[in-house]
Amino acid sequence: MLPVVEVGFESVGRAGDLVVRWQALVVGLGVLVALLGAAWLSRVAMARRGDGDPLR
Repeated sequence: MLPVVEVGFESVGRAGDLVVRWQALVVGLGVLVALLGAAWLSRVAMARRGDGDPLR
């Protein structure tokens, strides 16, 4: 019975590692998209206010 339980936990551990890697990838991409979106929105807001270009 114990070897079956150990093998079960081992296979779950491998699947868990894969899930954690996918979650880390998705979270990383989400953070990147959020940062790019925030930068773009702030740039659009500054352009609408007229102070987006410091040379003007």
